[in-house]
Amino acid sequence: FWGAGWRDSPPEVARILGSLARRETKTGAARIQRAMVAQLDRDLPMLPNPSRHAGFAVLKAADIPSVLIEMGFMSNARDEAALRKPEHRRMVAAAMKRAIDGYFAAATHAGVEPGARLG
Repeated sequence: FWGAGWRDSPPEVARILGSLARRETKTGAARIQRAMVAQLDRDLPMLPNPSRHAGFAVLKAADIPSVLIEMGFMSNARDEAALRKPEHRRMVAAAMKRAIDGYFAAATHAGVEPGARLG
């Protein structure tokens, strides 16, 4: 995460830049999370309040927005049956693609390079 451009920065500056990068990453993750829920909700039944948070290490990257998507539980017979159907998986993938495409289109329109690394 600490790009080569930060190597010679004073520690205070590096901490501030790191904090700003983490804040922007959290904002991006929230945007893509809302887009995922909206797109998935168009085609698939969703739980009430589907946006949740977890402390998984893979979701804590400081420099790239991250989301975790659970589409069912293998211990649930209905979920398992749906997940085994190619059409269901295609529908999930299409909804996720729409959300990701929308995220990048919005960021590009705003003049921001999504996932751009500082430094």
